Amino acid sequence: KIISDDSHSIQTFVSENGFESDVIPSGAYVSPNGNTVSSVNELHAEAKNLIRQKHGVSTRHLQGYLD
Repeated sequence: KIISDDSHSIQTFVSENGFESDVIPSGAYVSPNGNTVSSVNELHAEAKNLIRQKHGVSTRHLQGYLD
């Protein structure tokens, strides 16, 4: 599932690749499914910190990082 704003390029990517989309409408902070901009930003920050702590990501150990 891709949670994003209503950007045309992101929605095109979602539809071309068969992903499920949860769109946060312009001017709103929550999607119809209850996802918020802040929860997306928090997840991004956590992933960025994980990559920084591990000095990159090894595909061999990726599942272990995510657990």
